[in-house]
This record gives sequence, C-alpha cells and structure tokens, in this order.
Amino acid sequence: MSDPYQLSDSSPHTAAPPQRKPGSAATAVLWTFAAIFAGLNAASSVAGYDLIGSVFGGIGLVFIIVLVVRYVRRKRS
Repeated sequence: MSDPYQLSDSSPHTAAPPQRKPGSAATAVLWTFAAIFAGLNAASSVAGYDLIGSVFGGIGLVFIIVLVVRYVRRKRS
C-alpha cells in the first residue's frame, strides 16, 4: 500500500518548468518606466519645478493607463 503522505518523491516524472505569459517582459518594462516617471514627478515637484513635474506625471500616467488597458484585454480574452 502506498503512503499518500510520503515526503520523498520516487516517481520518475519531472515537473515542467513554469510557463511565462506572453508580454510579461513588456509588462515589467512598463512598470519600471511608470515607477521612474513617478519618481521624477515627485523629485521635480519637491525641487519646485512644477511644470516639469507635471510633464513627468503625465507621462507616468500614460504608462499606468497602458498597463490597465493591457490587463483588461487579457482578462477578456
């Protein structure tokens, strides 16, 4: 009788490597740029360059919107 609670696995099968989702590298890059522009927005706003900070904030917002649109499209498909 086999023990279902056995800790060692003596079976010959091997686990398949985890599959990466398509576009996961692009998502990581988008998050990286969103974080960079959020930091630039904060730094320029603190330094008193409000107009430049607003531009950086707008660009960062565009990256966040792209991430949300990609997420919604993947959930629907």
